[in-house]
Amino acid sequence: MGNRNVWGKSAEAISIIEAAQKSGQDVTADAYPYTAWASTITVLVPSRKDTDRDEIEKGLANVGGAEKVLITHAANRSYEMKTMAEIAASKAISPVELYIEIVKNGGAGVVCNSMSENDVKAFYTRPWVMVASDGGIGSRHPRGTGTFTRVLGRFVRENGWLGLDEAIRKMTSSPAGRLGLKDRGRIKKGMKADLVLVDPSQVIDNATFAEPQRFSSGVRAVFVNGVRVWDGAKVTGALPGIILRRRVL
Repeated sequence: MGNRNVWGKSAEAISIIEAAQKSGQDVTADAYPYTAWASTITVLVPSRKDTDRDEIEKGLANVGGAEKVLITHAANRSYEMKTMAEIAASKAISPVELYIEIVKNGGAGVVCNSMSENDVKAFYTRPWVMVASDGGIGSRHPRGTGTFTRVLGRFVRENGWLGLDEAIRKMTSSPAGRLGLKDRGRIKKGMKADLVLVDPSQVIDNATFAEPQRFSSGVRAVFVNGVRVWDGAKVTGALPGIILRRRVL
């Protein structure tokens, strides 16, 4: 649902998936809680006809225009953290001409604010949709730092889209079960002690596109394999994590 021309089609996608589930197909999904996606600039033109002005114009229109496309990294560092509309205006060229120039000079990373919050809500309120970040800490997208606390603070506490228990299930036992990790995802004797202690009244994401690595509020402690790695204010320096491998059932 990354383009405006498919806004509102979440209901159709949900219907297809749930029909497959009823027919016996093992189908689930995950989603991250933002209306902006991050990728490379060339995904704006699916045909990869990167000098075709009509195709470029269409691609920009599909995401809501050049003002919705933020350049996060590029060969020309002066472009970074500016929209394509801002850059094009400063150079007195069209966004289409700017796109051609950027691709010719090696491309760029972009963030596009082109998704519908109603579609995000539609997916998150389905029991088979799990929470996932689809990102890393080094990204210019805040999803790497803020995904899970955003769900707890905004979708649960502020918006009331789902209950706290259900949100936690979507982050823990549901994905652990999907990946075949039998000893994680629940608090139970014999399970690995991967634990996060949060204050439900305070937990919230603080990461933004300008400051994507800002820590969240309301996270009191984090334990990995029973070892505290976050004490509520800073990392402890402990490194108890291991590579998790799916166990074939």
